[in-house]
This record gives sequence, structure tokens and C-alpha cells, in this order.
Amino acid sequence: MVSMPMPRPLTLLMITLTALASCAERENSGFDPSLIHTVTRGDLQVSVTERADIRAAKDTRVKSEVEGRATLKFLIQEGVLVEQGQLVAELDASEIEDKAATEAIAVARAEAAYDQAVKNNEIAEATLEALESTERSRLDIARIRREKFIGKPRKVQSEDEGVEGTNAAMLKKLSDLIVEQYSGDEALAARFAGLNTAVRDMLGTSREVGFEMGEMANQILTQIDEINLSRAEYELAAETLFHSRSLKAKNFITQNELERDIISHNRQRSKVTVAWNNLQILINYTLREQLITLDQEIENASLSLKSQNATSGAQRSRNTAELRATRSELDLGRERLANYRQQIANARFEAPTPGLVVYGRYDWDEPVYEGMSVREGQDIVIIPNIQSMVARLRVHEAQIDQVAVGQLAKVAIDAFPGKVFAGKINYVATLPEPTRRSTDTKVYDVIVLLDGNNPDGAVRPGMNGSVRIDVGVLSNVISVPVPAVKRRDEAHYVWVIDGDLTLPRRVTLGRNNLTHVEVLAGLAAGERVRLVPPPGRELPMSAPSAPEKSAPTDAAPDSETAASAPQGG
Repeated sequence: MVSMPMPRPLTLLMITLTALASCAERENSGFDPSLIHTVTRGDLQVSVTERADIRAAKDTRVKSEVEGRATLKFLIQEGVLVEQGQLVAELDASEIEDKAATEAIAVARAEAAYDQAVKNNEIAEATLEALESTERSRLDIARIRREKFIGKPRKVQSEDEGVEGTNAAMLKKLSDLIVEQYSGDEALAARFAGLNTAVRDMLGTSREVGFEMGEMANQILTQIDEINLSRAEYELAAETLFHSRSLKAKNFITQNELERDIISHNRQRSKVTVAWNNLQILINYTLREQLITLDQEIENASLSLKSQNATSGAQRSRNTAELRATRSELDLGRERLANYRQQIANARFEAPTPGLVVYGRYDWDEPVYEGMSVREGQDIVIIPNIQSMVARLRVHEAQIDQVAVGQLAKVAIDAFPGKVFAGKINYVATLPEPTRRSTDTKVYDVIVLLDGNNPDGAVRPGMNGSVRIDVGVLSNVISVPVPAVKRRDEAHYVWVIDGDLTLPRRVTLGRNNLTHVEVLAGLAAGERVRLVPPPGRELPMSAPSAPEKSAPTDAAPDSETAASAPQGG
């Protein structure tokens, strides 16, 4: 039987498979079985583990309250136990002391200026009150003089002309005199009747007609008496002349005696006329002039008082403003001086509570030191309350969503090998921590409160340790040891043992813990994978396609674990 030669492509495939089988036999021959993992399904405990530093849950911070910056000239040794009130730090306050001394001089001057301003204000106020009192007195005197001239109100007002001692009675006497004197002469009666009207006009209101008589009424009545007296003397002279003429006719008296009686008669008649003219001048001119003068004095005094009140008000406003300005300068100076003195006091820092001294940090965890320039509000010394302790860790942004307040945690402290402290998360930062490095990696602060107290103070601030947070259990999943996963570019691979062959296979990963990582797609239970790559083999540049059906990755694996495998190895 003649054997037919095989086609060339098939020949090449058989040669290749034979070579791979031979290579696989060499790769797997003598290989440590412990470095081969058989894939199974099971529960996977997912946890987050990070390095942490130990701190007190509560601490008392001594901050700089000196404005601006000041040099730290004394700092107590870190780690010592201090009593309450013990000096722990002091800033150089010499510059502030110089300012306080200068300000104290300024305050003393401001106090003297304010005292002088108060005295000046008191003097000015006394002067203004005296001027106002003078003007009020002038007005009161002017009103009194008018009341003296017109008369003052009676307790019981009445315009009854029969009431003696009133202006009404004076008007009645004037009216009766005019009627009696000129009853037979209508022209003169009308002429002199106007005097009564003029007096009423001067009195102004009917109310003043009922006032008690003043100087005006007295002067009118005096002139009325003068008229009555002149009339009486005139009538006597007329009667004497009548008898003298009878006697002369009988030659009982001489002609000279008759002429003397005639002259006396004429003189008395002239006196009556003059008396009436004086009454007319008194009412129409003299009394009116006096009344106008008195009214003008009242108006002038009233205006002068208003003017003085306005002037006094303006002066008081200026004096008050000046006094307030001086007071404000004094208050401002005292406030500055008090501030300087408070800052001098603030330059000494005493322990508010007993405890362990820890230095404050000023730049990325660098501690403060003597001689440094301290800014306002900066921590100088921290005195922690070591009865309750916490662990502070920073969680990568890829894992922070798995961490929540209330989750349990286990804390291992380097100073206590083999001992585990239980704790619970009580704080998860909302925003990432700032970083000095130019990197896109973000970390978030997480605080774990250790259970129980620390009565003996064995756990101390500043210790280092690690925290493990169990964030959940993945049920019935495929997982492989972290060393089995290798990475090239953005793809993850495992080396799968398929019969006599060892081939790279691309996989899709899920969540992980420190030892194992979840495989969402690419592996099946029962398959075997190598924990180390075959010697001399590299991952492909373009990996074979992973199975189409794959679940989305919940979170990227930790770059220090599953994702940190060297490329091609």
C-alpha cells in the first residue's frame, strides 16, 4: 500500500503541536506541584488592608494665638508627661512688647485728651445754658412788661363794665366822660368816641378787656382825672367870672379884678382843651407806641431765643462729635493695647490638661522645632487623651467605596507582634487627601476606633500598624491566588495547564483580598493554573479574546497585589 504524503499545512501543524507538547513536557516536568492551583468555586472574604498610624481619639491642641508669625524660642521635649499648667512652649514676643509699650504711651495721651475734651464740653455746656437762660429771661421780661402794660388776667374773667379795677371799668369811665363832655356836640362826641375804639383795639381780644388794669389803664384814668379836674376848675372859674361881672356892674369890684377873673376863666378853659388833647395824644400815639415797642421786644426776644437754641444745638452736636471722636480714639487705643497684652500672654503656652506631649505638625507631618517661625493658628503642642485610641489609615480611591462607617476592623500594631486589636470604623473622609506628588492617585482618610480603653497607656500615639477591614463575602465565586494573575498593558492573564500544554489566557477580574482575587470570566472550576510563569515564556502582545459573556468588574484589584504582576512574566 502506497502511503499518500500529507498536505504541507497539516504537516506544519503536526510539527508545531509536537514541538509544543515536547516543550510543555519540559516546562511541567519536575515542576513543584505546590505552585499549581486547581480552580474551584467557593466563598471569598474580601478585605481592605492598609498601613496605619495610631493616634488618640481626642486630644487637646495648643495653638498659636499670636497674630502674624513669631519665633518659637522654647519647646518642651516631646514624649514627656506634663502636669496641668506646666509651661510647654513659648514664642518670642519682644516685638509685640515694644508695640505694647508704644501703645501704652499713646493710650495715656488719649486719656488726657479725652479728659480735657470732657472738661471743655462741660464748660461749653455751662456757657450755652447761661446764654439760653439769658435769652429766656429776656423773653420772660418782655412778656412781663407787656402784661404790666396791658394788665394780667383775673381769676374770674368778665367783661362787665361795673367790675372795678378792670380794663372794662376804665373803658366805661372813658365812654362816660366823652358822653358827658360832648353830649351837646355830635361832631366832637363822634371824634372823641374813636378814643374808646382805639383803646379796645390796643387791648386786642375781648379776653384782655376783662384783665386787671395795667399801666395803660392807669395812664388813661390819670388823664381822665386830669380832664375832670380841669373841667371842675373851669366851671369854678366860669362861676367866679359870672359873679365878678355882676359885682362890677354894681361897682363892687374894680375892672382889674374883673380882668383877672376873665384871664383865670380863659386859662381854665385852655387847660380843659389841653387835657383832652393830652388824652387824645396819649391814646392815639403814646400808648400805641409803647404797646408796639413791647410787642416788638417780645418778638425780638422770642427770635433771639430760637436763634440761641439753634446755635446751642449746633454747638452741642459739634462738641458731642468731638467728644465721641476723642473717646473712639481712646477706646481704639485701649483695644489695641489690650490685644497686644493678650498676645504677650498668648506667647506662653501652658498645658491645659495633664498628659503626654506630642509636637504639632507644620508641613506634611514635619514636627515643629525651636527657632522656627510659627504662624497664627498653627498647632504647637498636642496633648492626647490616651484613654481612647484610633488608627488612621488612607484607603486607595479604587477601594474607598467598599468602606463605610460601622464596619468592623482588626488592628495590628507593630509594637505588639501577634496581638490583634478589635475596632470599628467611625469616620470616612468625603474628599481625598491633598498630596505633594504629581499623581492621579487619590487616597481617603479612614479612622478606626479601637474597642475598649487604654488604661495603662501601653498603646501610644505615633505607633505604626496595619488595619484590616472585612468589607464583605463573595459567595460561590471562582477565585485564584493573587500570584497566579499576570498583567500586560491593560489586560490580565493566567497561565493555564491544558493537558500537556501551558497557555496564557486572558481573564476578567473582580474584587480581591490580600491572597485571592475573584475571576469573573476566563476560567472554569477544575482548571489548573500555574502560580509562576513557564521559564522563558512571555505574554502575548495581543492576547486571545476572553469569553464574550463576562460580568463587569466591581473594583480594580490592588496595584500592589493582583495588578502588580510584571509584564510578560
